Amino acid sequence: MVAFHYRHQFTDYKDDGRNDTLPENVELRGEKYGINKNVSRFHSNCRPKSNIVFLKSHKTASSTVQNILMRYGLANNLTFALPKRENFLNWPKFFHKSSVLQEHLHGNQERLHGNQERLHGNQKRLDGNQDHHHGNQEHLHGNQERRHGNRTAYNILCHHTRFHYDNIRDLMPGDSVYVTIVRNPADMFESIFTYRRLDKKYHISQPNSLKVFLDSPLDFVKKYGRTEHSQNPLLYDLGYDSDQMTSSQTIQAAIDRIDQIFSVVMVADYFEESLILLKHVLCWSLDDVTFFKVNVRSDKSVRHVTAEMAGKIRQWNKADAMLFEHFNRTLWSKLSKLPFNWRQEVRLLKERNQRLKDACLKSDDASNTEIREQKFRVWEPEGVSVRGFLLRDSARENRTCVNMAKPPKPFTYELQDRERLRLGTAGLG
Repeated sequence: MVAFHYRHQFTDYKDDGRNDTLPENVELRGEKYGINKNVSRFHSNCRPKSNIVFLKSHKTASSTVQNILMRYGLANNLTFALPKRENFLNWPKFFHKSSVLQEHLHGNQERLHGNQERLHGNQKRLDGNQDHHHGNQEHLHGNQERRHGNRTAYNILCHHTRFHYDNIRDLMPGDSVYVTIVRNPADMFESIFTYRRLDKKYHISQPNSLKVFLDSPLDFVKKYGRTEHSQNPLLYDLGYDSDQMTSSQTIQAAIDRIDQIFSVVMVADYFEESLILLKHVLCWSLDDVTFFKVNVRSDKSVRHVTAEMAGKIRQWNKADAMLFEHFNRTLWSKLSKLPFNWRQEVRLLKERNQRLKDACLKSDDASNTEIREQKFRVWEPEGVSVRGFLLRDSARENRTCVNMAKPPKPFTYELQDRERLRLGTAGLG
């Protein structure tokens, strides 16, 4: 099996006329950047779908998918269900709409509305000129009611949360397309172990801490307790605890339910292939699913996983292994049924991405010390080096290049500020 690797040796590109300054508000789309118009959107009779729930699992290339969704939503003026703080929607707890920024702001407006009603009562009692003040207060009260009554209608949910189907359905439109992504457990668990610093959690000081843990994981868990991601992290994000997964039958029942809910389960190991399937289901164009690989570790921060270690990871994460195998099979089954040459579209997508890298990027392996602007700096856990982007000078003002290179946190913060301004609540949240 050919795995999806985040390691990419960037080549210095020579100036060839593409360094002319790229216009700020021009999207880099179409044949000039590698798209064949005849395959850009196969479905001439379908309408692009805009209501999407993306369950953003950890360490599965989900930040790259999130970037695609955030760029699409921004370009099409869609509304995101955004975290009220940082970039998590109540994770590691189950999703609840109280964690959504707009619901939080609506709550603040309700409290302000209540204060206005109390002020209105005080004015009636204390002011002799009641009619005059009553009229003013009714006017202000009416403004508050109109603001409060304009509840948010959401299009896209794409931030880390723990899946709770009923709670999400309570917030999102009924026709939402449910999407998530899985990754082979060996690579995923290595990444989780490193990012979450499970060596510290389990007091392992040896340099080969992952191997030490895998030699007796149950002993470490019994001694120091579980974390959210110490076992079967994929299914944890999907709403299941490892102690629920007591047999192959219970695991399969969970997988069957997930299969019923999610229209698309992408596979990080076959990322471009998964994007072609996603594009088909959403009736998007190839331009809509272009990407740079976001939130990728540098090579020095990736531990080597031997075949023996990989086997132990799959054994310890049996439920995740079954989940991955199921949706890996499902991906290829669905691709084989697509009514167009999906292999050609994979090739075109890769060409398109390379052309965008040529036009936009000076480097895709920059450290934070090299990145001048805060909006392009990456978040790095202790002891982990994450690759950032340096834009070409000609691309620094171009919307496509800028948003493709933007890390998850700064992009989220910008969307949060945009939503506060839209709601007129910049001072309330």
